[in-house]
Amino acid sequence: METLLFDRYIILLLKAVLFLAKHKNEQKYFKVKEIADSLGVSKSYMARIIQSLVHNKILESSTGPTGGFYLPTENLKLTLHDVIKHTGYEEDLQKCVMEWPDCNEEVPCPLHQTWKKFRESLLKDLKNYTIEEACDQLYDRIV
Repeated sequence: METLLFDRYIILLLKAVLFLAKHKNEQKYFKVKEIADSLGVSKSYMARIIQSLVHNKILESSTGPTGGFYLPTENLKLTLHDVIKHTGYEEDLQKCVMEWPDCNEEVPCPLHQTWKKFRESLLKDLKNYTIEEACDQLYDRIV
């Protein structure tokens, strides 16, 4: 089941980055399988997510038998918005929460103003909240 705000892909994208951020002090490369197993998702699906993160320069990779993926230290300062902006989620947030095709300021749905305020608040938080700050609040949620 998907949440109202983010589909499974975006949630796992964030969880993969937070997994690597949590393990930053281990100074090792993580294989896709390790990340996938930790997050309870298939290796092939996680590979697609990791590939996207590398393509968008959030993660870096190293080849060879001891290679894998890691989050560069300087990327801990990236915001959660930076991590997911390439997914097009902002376009989804612009859609009517009740899925009314003609919802707008002139002819709003019953939840239009509430959704507008929530969307603006969410975007503000995503743009201000860094990977490092999010990682500090993980506790034991991601192993």
